[in-house]
Amino acid sequence: MHKSVLKLYATIGFLFTLCIASNAVAQTFPAGSATPELKRTNAAGRGQGFGRFQHRARLRRFFMNELGLSAVQKQRLRELWSGSRERTKEVRDTIKNIREQKLTMLRSGNVDQQELLKLDKEYIKYHTQLDLERLRLQRERAALLTSEQAKRLGEFLSQMRDEIREKRRARRGLGKGFSPNQSF
Repeated sequence: MHKSVLKLYATIGFLFTLCIASNAVAQTFPAGSATPELKRTNAAGRGQGFGRFQHRARLRRFFMNELGLSAVQKQRLRELWSGSRERTKEVRDTIKNIREQKLTMLRSGNVDQQELLKLDKEYIKYHTQLDLERLRLQRERAALLTSEQAKRLGEFLSQMRDEIREKRRARRGLGKGFSPNQSF
């Protein structure tokens, strides 16, 4: 088979698994029923985020508090972030609708493979737009920094990446890979 077809099947399988997992989470935690330990907040009462979003919040705090940005740089950075959110709102809403359509189809039990394929292609198209915007934001953000600030940011990102990798290894059982005796 062609690699592109294999990638497409792998993407479909991943998205199907993601839909099932999100359905399980939705059944476990209905809307508005978050437990106190799920509502993480910092001292200012702002949410700290979860998973990859937790890292975004940490990165934002680093920029605003620890990088030593001037007031002008901070203002420009806020403008970049808000501009990026505005530019991607429609795309993010479309992606959300695609996910909801797939979930509705799966819940109904009437799974149309052609429709799933169409939705997956749309998802990839729109997600690519989000990736391009994210990279654009990174370039513009880097252009704001002095060489010393860029160096400190690089060190921080490297440290954060190493911490994320270490957490992943710990969750996997020290990164030893699959064992025949491993239970799921």
